[in-house]
Order: sequence, then structure tokens, then C-alpha cells
Amino acid sequence: MKKISLILFFALCAFISNNGYAQCGPEGCVFPTPDETSLAAQAEGGVPAEPGQEYFAGECYCLVCKYEPQYRNKWRCEWDTKSYQVKRCKKVPQTYQKTRVRYVPQYYKVDCVRYVPQYYTTTETKKVPRYVCDRECKYVPKYYYKRISNQTAVPSAPAAVTAPTPESSDSNP
Repeated sequence: MKKISLILFFALCAFISNNGYAQCGPEGCVFPTPDETSLAAQAEGGVPAEPGQEYFAGECYCLVCKYEPQYRNKWRCEWDTKSYQVKRCKKVPQTYQKTRVRYVPQYYKVDCVRYVPQYYTTTETKKVPRYVCDRECKYVPKYYYKRISNQTAVPSAPAAVTAPTPESSDSNP
């Protein structure tokens, strides 16, 4: 039910927005121009020859399209090489002599090997990401209705008949 009401709402909005506006062109609002017989009938105060005809009444609304810039950031990744120092350790053999006793009066020496750590540094490189921002401009159409007063010589609709009013004399001494 909710979907149906939304669809009807949007259809009603589209109908209202498209209805009731004059057709606009490069020369302004376009209304049909009356012929001489209907103009003569209007001048005499009568009804025009075509009663259903629409006449220009002063101004109209035209749909206007204007392109405006829309900026956005686009990110891209560039890979840079970065060098750094690394401290490493390796085990190296080291010989030493150990004195041992075979019997009480006899001493002898034995060669032994042990592994001791040796520290060193190396330079290594690795790739690191660097993000770069590029600003992009895209022109997007913006639609709106603009009020335009017609400057063409199209006569307006017949005016209502009014009773003449007495002129007031403004005499200031």
C-alpha cells in the first residue's frame, strides 16, 4: 500500500510540474497569435472569434537548464620505494680452549667451538603506497523554472469592462 501511494504521489507531482506552463523557445514564450478578425472583435469590446483560444497575459515560466560545476576528489595510489636500515644478527663460530684434568697431576687443553651473536646492519627497500588526490570537475545540468515576461507584440486577453470613475482633481494651493 505504501508503494502504491508513493507511485501515485510522484505521478501527481510530474503531472503538476508539466502542466500549466507556456512553451518557451529562443524568442521567449510562444503563444498563438490572434488573427485580425479576433483583434478587431477585441478592439470593439466583444468576445474574440475563437473563445477557447489562450492569449498572453503578461509573463510565463520557462524551463531553464544551467550547467554548474561539481567538484569531487578522485584518489589514486602511487607506489614509492622507501629505504631503511635493518639490524640483523647471525651466529658465528668462535673457538676457545678449555683446560681439563685427566688425572690429578695431568692437565690438558681441548679446543671447543661455541656460537656467539654478531650484529650488523643492512639497507633494504620496500614499496609503500602514497595516495594522491586529483580534483575533478564535472558539469551537471540543473533544471529550474524562470519567470520571463514576454517582450513580443502579442496582445493580451480582453479586459473586463469597468465603469468609468470620476477623475479627482488634485488642486494644491
